[in-house]
Amino acid sequence: MTRLTVPLVILLILSLLVGESSSAVTVYKAGKSKSKVIELTDDNFDAEIAKGPMIIKVYADWCSHCRALVPIWEELVEELEGEVSVGQVNGPSQKALQNRLSVKGYPAIFLFRNGKTWEYNGSRGIVQLSSFARTGWQTAEALPFYKSPNSFVGKGVGLVSRVPVQLEKAYHVLHHEQSYSNLTILGGMLMFPSSSAYSSYAASIKSPSTLDIPIPTWIEALMTSASRFQSFYPVPYPS
Repeated sequence: MTRLTVPLVILLILSLLVGESSSAVTVYKAGKSKSKVIELTDDNFDAEIAKGPMIIKVYADWCSHCRALVPIWEELVEELEGEVSVGQVNGPSQKALQNRLSVKGYPAIFLFRNGKTWEYNGSRGIVQLSSFARTGWQTAEALPFYKSPNSFVGKGVGLVSRVPVQLEKAYHVLHHEQSYSNLTILGGMLMFPSSSAYSSYAASIKSPSTLDIPIPTWIEALMTSASRFQSFYPVPYPS
């Protein structure tokens, strides 16, 4: 049975310590509707906004204001067709992207154009939204680079924000799909870094005649415990 790699182990233990592991994982699935609105995720966001002007909304299914905006957004994509792309982000499902956009509430509306970002806080009528997307942005102030999600700062925030999301997914696989208890996962993670460190230490000793360094007793005891633990609780790699 394939073992977890040390990097994943270290990341998993951090997820348990910060408490991110207890929440359920939401996996994005493409919608079945024929809507022309582009569903944005952390994976396709940069590629989509690089194609040209795009106005997006960040929403949550439970938000009443977001539900009221749905028909307007469908009308907006028809109104702006060929001029400005229209997209949307499911905030609770795309936590890393939501953090990158610094969303403070729902719905949040942003316009991306010429490598810059504008946050829209005006009326959510079709006339006002389409006007802003076409020309209104010219008289509005773009977000400074350190707040812009498509600047190097924003991309860095995006990378950092992905870590807890990936940890959450890894924990979900181990705990909910593989049915390992929290204690088993934590114990296995504590053992693997020690095992790796000892393996590297032992491999560095070519022979007693060339490098006579005794192995500390506490390391031997720890590795014996680790070996026994792994034999009772093998940890599979998420498939």
